[in-house]
Amino acid sequence: MTVTQIEADATPDRVSRRRAGLTVVGCGATLVFPGGDVVGLRSDDAKARHFYPERHDWEAEIA
Repeated sequence: MTVTQIEADATPDRVSRRRAGLTVVGCGATLVFPGGDVVGLRSDDAKARHFYPERHDWEAEIA
């Protein structure tokens, strides 16, 4: 079994968003697909973040 930690950068709480100068409601979602791909979505970014485990250089992470 492999465990992967994925950190997101979504700030849903109103007080933190106000302090950061963000004016719209914040939300985020992480989609994990059976093939292993992970897609991160957040209201502050127009692009989705897509993590492809097969293309990741795991050896560089260890070094």
